[in-house]
Amino acid sequence: MTHKAAAGAWLARVRRAAGLTQTDTAWRAGITVRAYQAIEAGRHPTPKTLQAIATALGLDLACRRHLDRLIHPPRTAPAPPPTEHLRQLLAHINAPAWVVDPAWTVLAASRSAPVMPANLALWAIDAAAKFDDWHRVSADLVARTRSTLSWYETPGEPVPAVIAAVRAASHAAELAWSAGHVADVPHREVLAFEGRPLTLHWATLGNDPSARLVVVTGADPRHASGGTRSPATQTAAPCPPSPATAP
Repeated sequence: MTHKAAAGAWLARVRRAAGLTQTDTAWRAGITVRAYQAIEAGRHPTPKTLQAIATALGLDLACRRHLDRLIHPPRTAPAPPPTEHLRQLLAHINAPAWVVDPAWTVLAASRSAPVMPANLALWAIDAAAKFDDWHRVSADLVARTRSTLSWYETPGEPVPAVIAAVRAASHAAELAWSAGHVADVPHREVLAFEGRPLTLHWATLGNDPSARLVVVTGADPRHASGGTRSPATQTAAPCPPSPATAP
């Protein structure tokens, strides 16, 4: 599938999740139904038309960035920094931390990181029963992994394979995928693992998600109940809004 076709397919998912027909969306965007149908089929829209469609569908900033990247991928393929550079970075972090690629494959780990499988997403699937809020964790995992697909002309097979594995392991993740959810900003959130609240910190190293930093620390006592997102995290919620991943 070309990126333009992928953009059209994603728009169709978002539109259906919003309960809109092609006619509804075209009317809201101020274009003809035939023009909108052509865009969902893979035609390249003008920037003005793309903006109008994004507004018609109520897309937030993360979704708008994702749509722009689907049509104009910023990178050819993932290009993580040299492993030695990542190890030097992690040497200064006194907490369990990992650097992962777009498919969540571990590129480097801190000295405090426990021994884990080579892929954090696949490990999370295996440990699903230990998360108190697996449905939210898995839906967010799909939304964040999907956002990496739009960065590259050729993201590689591991990314779609990981998405498929998470979708197969969680109904909430499948719903999030079907609704077109995307999340792409650095954030922190508190979740409960084996009944213990932990804080996950996520950040992208560099200008694209070729390398992402994941750090685990103790929970802020103010959010010790687990499953709480900080104000900075609110912008990381999947888009568009949907009851699909609600508790």
